[in-house]
Amino acid sequence: MPRLALRVLAAVLGTLSLAVGCGGGGDGSDKGRRPAGAQVTIRVPADAPTISSAVSLARPGDLVLVSAGVYHESVRIGTARVTLRGVSRDKVVIDGRLRQPNGVVVAAPGVAVQNLTVENNTQNGVLVTGSAKAAAGTPGRSGGYDTGEEPVTFLKSFLVSYVTATRNGLYGIYAFSAQNGVIEHSYASGAADSGIYVGQCKPCRIVVRDNVAELNAVGYEGTNAGGDMYVVGNRLAG
Repeated sequence: MPRLALRVLAAVLGTLSLAVGCGGGGDGSDKGRRPAGAQVTIRVPADAPTISSAVSLARPGDLVLVSAGVYHESVRIGTARVTLRGVSRDKVVIDGRLRQPNGVVVAAPGVAVQNLTVENNTQNGVLVTGSAKAAAGTPGRSGGYDTGEEPVTFLKSFLVSYVTATRNGLYGIYAFSAQNGVIEHSYASGAADSGIYVGQCKPCRIVVRDNVAELNAVGYEGTNAGGDMYVVGNRLAG
């Protein structure tokens, strides 16, 4: 990997270290008893019945740890520095059943999505975006997102790691209006457009590394993506 790419990667992972490294004892189900500044692990379904309800309880620095199972929901993470992590990549499945646009929407900075599968969504498996319109799931005429007169707002810092995204209607993993991020060790297949897509992020400061994208219309696509943008060590095919 180029030396500058390593610097970008180190900077991003340093920003995310509090979120990814969190996970102290206790749960976040009773906010009234949480010590100020404490970071906790919220377990699904032990502490919250759904992933979305656990995410709604989370505060910056918390870990949402998801037990094995199939979850029929769309998860939106709007709190900064939250980590969403499955206990098993293959056994934690967010299944849209072709009834919802996105499996996971990251709409806050410093969020990590790790070690799970997202499938059967009408638009995207994982969407990372600073655009309010995109986060709301409103598609544009071209099949992507038409943000119209919305001011460009970049989401700062994200991590998508060890994620499997299969059979999604647009993109498997989609970073749009997002900067300072890493997409790594993930697998994307069966997307009607790109398995992995990075767009509208100049200067991006994004590393896409050690992923596999296959059996999609396009393996990887980048549009309006440049400025410390590194795509290295991947296996990408249509």
